[in-house]
Amino acid sequence: MKTRMMFWFACFVMVYPLASRAQDVWEQTNGPYGGVIYALAIDSDGYLFAGTEFGGIFRSTDDGESWSAVNTGLTNWKASALAVHSDGDIFAGTYGGGIFRSTDSGDSWTSVNSGLTKKYVKSLVISSGGDFFAGTTGGVFRSTDKGESWIEVNTGLTSMNVHCISIHSSGDLFTGTGDGVFRSTDAGDSWTEI
Repeated sequence: MKTRMMFWFACFVMVYPLASRAQDVWEQTNGPYGGVIYALAIDSDGYLFAGTEFGGIFRSTDDGESWSAVNTGLTNWKASALAVHSDGDIFAGTYGGGIFRSTDSGDSWTSVNSGLTKKYVKSLVISSGGDFFAGTTGGVFRSTDKGESWIEVNTGLTSMNVHCISIHSSGDLFTGTGDGVFRSTDAGDSWTEI
């Protein structure tokens, strides 16, 4: 009996510090309250942006202590993807309204959809060279002029339902689709299943 009590006491002593530290790692913020959070981004000023399912885009200027809706100019409030360009411009992909750009820390948004034939955007990434890639329900689109115009880059993809895109430090693109993961080594011009 004494051995069993010593065992449980030792377990408690070892586990308690881990459990108490785990509580310090994550802290719920005060919002935003716009439905499911689909995307997060931080701009060069340290402002935090959240793309939500029903409330559009929210901004926090105080590390999540308070949030404000910043939807002026958005025509679709299902913000499914966010990306920040190195010059500070913020891009939001929406599920049904295409892509929007803000040049004023989210105070206003402008549609940048020329050539984007599928307006259901699930993911956005920006390469170190400044090329933009949008994963949509109609495949991958690329922009080389900060979203002013878009072209389809789907050669080799067997599923046009692109859920996510990521860029490796080597410049290779990876995309997750309904048919698996694909890689492009030529800025999206062609894709190979991996």
